[in-house]
Amino acid sequence: MPMQIKTLRIFFTDLLGVHREVVALGRVECSDAVIGVDGSSLYGYARVEKSDVFVAPASSSCIDIGEDGEVFATGVVCLDSRCRDRHPFDPRMVLERAVNYLSTQGYDALVGVELEFYVVKSLAVSVDKASQELRAEPLTMNFDVVKDYAKPLASPADACVVEAATKYLSGVAVQKVHRENGHLGQYEVSLGSKTPVEAGDSILLSINLLRRALRRKGLVAVFLPKPFSHDYGSGLHVHVSLWKDGVNLFASSRDELLYFIGGLLEHSQSLAALTNPSVNSYRRLVEGYEAPVYVSWGVANRTTMIRVPAEGGRVEVRNPDASMSPYFGIAAILLAGLDGLKKKISPGDPIDYNVYVNNRGLKRLPRSLEEALDNLELDNEYLKPAFPAELIETYIELKREEARRARSTPAPMDYALLSHLF
Repeated sequence: MPMQIKTLRIFFTDLLGVHREVVALGRVECSDAVIGVDGSSLYGYARVEKSDVFVAPASSSCIDIGEDGEVFATGVVCLDSRCRDRHPFDPRMVLERAVNYLSTQGYDALVGVELEFYVVKSLAVSVDKASQELRAEPLTMNFDVVKDYAKPLASPADACVVEAATKYLSGVAVQKVHRENGHLGQYEVSLGSKTPVEAGDSILLSINLLRRALRRKGLVAVFLPKPFSHDYGSGLHVHVSLWKDGVNLFASSRDELLYFIGGLLEHSQSLAALTNPSVNSYRRLVEGYEAPVYVSWGVANRTTMIRVPAEGGRVEVRNPDASMSPYFGIAAILLAGLDGLKKKISPGDPIDYNVYVNNRGLKRLPRSLEEALDNLELDNEYLKPAFPAELIETYIELKREEARRARSTPAPMDYALLSHLF
């Protein structure tokens, strides 16, 4: 018998990666709820003169955590009220197309993610045309010589994070939770390997359900790539393995592994526009905080952009962050790697030294969102099997406007550096 529920909360993203939510009330079934929305108010979906679009739950993503009669799901965006005609720009559909294209080439993929975030007691943000202000009350202020990584989860806040991951993320296969390096209260939740679309759903659900669960405990979960100066940034590391006929090629064939890495490195600077799509992303990608800065790969080397774990069998892409649309980001990673496979692109020798200490002429990842968009404008052919050309053009246009607004807004650091002028 189909599941009937009182409240269905559907999460989806617009073209900029902004998380959106619509709620279906009453006794609805997760398999057939369709909600009309104003597509012109969602970046990139529709013009105001033809603005009706529809959101429906992806029934395979529905999670019932037994709380207040609510069910949570990710959404698909459609052009008709029965959701028979998907919107060509729907990010989830883009990832579905990438997976289908991968399949036509004889491959399947599994994707796992590591999602980093901070938890604070309170967070107040004020932004206007003249200034920006951020006030956060951290849970801890532990600037001692011992990193917080994997410290015992013994505090009340730690217990809240573990409870949230255990209860609210019960449907997304959490593998582990631990403290990360950030001194002001940073955590990491690792989600197990899934199909790429399931992984995209899990990221979107995890961010929203963790925020919801911790808010109920009087805490604030912060997923910004670089929320605090002088502390570690938060990444969203993406682990990929490629399979053929039930065999993990990255464990059995060194050539496929290397060519896939070669594609990621070849397209790294345009890929960043989709995996690091915010101005804040590039405040994280700087030396000194264990985030990747240079286009590089290595085995068990966490200073490189691409890490192959010591046990092998997968590649870890370390530059993405939670500001990306999980569907766009994963799709772009798969397509970049596949392009490397098709063209047999060599990544060169693995790096076994600390690239922060000596980069030896390595190419850098973009220093800004605008630089990444410039690269995407020049290098996007590898995306075309899943990303329509009009979608790429629209995405670049919207993101350039976002970058322009941020660049023209004075920041607190401007006042710190130019205190002699006021």
